[in-house]
Amino acid sequence: MLLGLVFALDTSGCTAAGYSAGARLDHQLGRSRDPGTLVTLRRGAVVELALRDGGTRRGTLLGVRDQSAPEYETRYAQWRPFALVGRVPGIGDSITLQGPGDPRSGRFAAFVLGGVLVSSAGDGAPVTVRYSEFDSLRGPDLVLAAATLGHRDSLGQLPLRTVALIEVKDGTLAIPLDRIAHVERDLAAFRMVGTIVGLGLDVLVIHEIFKQPPRPKDTCAAPPGIY
Repeated sequence: MLLGLVFALDTSGCTAAGYSAGARLDHQLGRSRDPGTLVTLRRGAVVELALRDGGTRRGTLLGVRDQSAPEYETRYAQWRPFALVGRVPGIGDSITLQGPGDPRSGRFAAFVLGGVLVSSAGDGAPVTVRYSEFDSLRGPDLVLAAATLGHRDSLGQLPLRTVALIEVKDGTLAIPLDRIAHVERDLAAFRMVGTIVGLGLDVLVIHEIFKQPPRPKDTCAAPPGIY
């Protein structure tokens, strides 16, 4: 019986095949992705973040939000003297976003993922204007091309107000998205599902094998009376 079970598992191999297929899905779907992926992932997803300083952080995604204005202002002030894009607006400076439609004027509030946060002249809430929605940002003695800003954004060279909240063993981390080089999501569930499906198929195969009627006895023996 035991030998038959071992033989059945060895010949069917569905569990191993399911695990292998699930592992391939894990690898393909869990490949390194842009930090913007965090916006689309569900709360509770297990992620590993590769940081631009060479470190890593692994934990449970709690969501993505904007830093408070005071937190961001402090960080922006520290970054501004070393900006690689040249002269940049100060927070609260008047700016105009030009092209391709009508110019949009307001006050610079922050760089966010994929765009600029602009406060209107009145008391309205700040709005995000995507880099694809304008051609250039103009302010006091400065002109910045939207394409340049978008490129610097993708390289992590703009301080983003957008942060990812990650739950780790020691508490909760708020990591600005510009400090994240890429994201890897832990999709071990596919591996588990593949293994379970494969194991189920193995059980069916084994059941069919042991359900077969016993083989007939050897009929090649000489009939009685024949020597």
